[in-house]
Amino acid sequence: MTCVLSLDIAMGRTGWAVGQPVAEARFSHGVFETENWSGNEGRNLVAFRKHLESLRSLYPLTHVAIEQVFVDVSKASRFQFNGTQGQMMLSGVALEWACRSSIKAVEVNIDDWRMRFLGLNRRPKDHKSDDKYWKHTALRRAAELNYYCQHHDEAEALGILDFALAALDKPYRLRTNPRQARAQADIDNKRGIFA
Repeated sequence: MTCVLSLDIAMGRTGWAVGQPVAEARFSHGVFETENWSGNEGRNLVAFRKHLESLRSLYPLTHVAIEQVFVDVSKASRFQFNGTQGQMMLSGVALEWACRSSIKAVEVNIDDWRMRFLGLNRRPKDHKSDDKYWKHTALRRAAELNYYCQHHDEAEALGILDFALAALDKPYRLRTNPRQARAQADIDNKRGIFA
């Protein structure tokens, strides 16, 4: 049975989620937090690897889905190399760990998982200056699915997990297609089910 670990990697806090593509399944999720990176890079990378090992001991993992590291060129004037470097180091640890553990690793494009999980991958024009738009949207979508997330990182990891499970398992994809769910909600609303 497919069991996926998804990672939304960030330098200070990495969201993770684990799940299988079975009906009525509840996904586990949480965050891994690092200490201050300055001078503690090695310690943080070792702690992250231990965290991955602890997840592997709890779940029968077959795949790991990692959000691709990207540079937001729209904010090039505020680009922080150290943050991106930390993400790349953590991604490298996750990829090496997966290879060593015989777990298939895939990198997921941010636009792709956002389109499936959130229904859009471009920020609406009226939210162009809202730096927290994607974070709040992911938290709201997780809440709609009855997942309480303290941090946006774990909500985004749930989105990455949903995308990976849909790519790996056709019955899951058909059962959870957001367009079908939205169309069904419209039909139900027109019938007066939600009145």
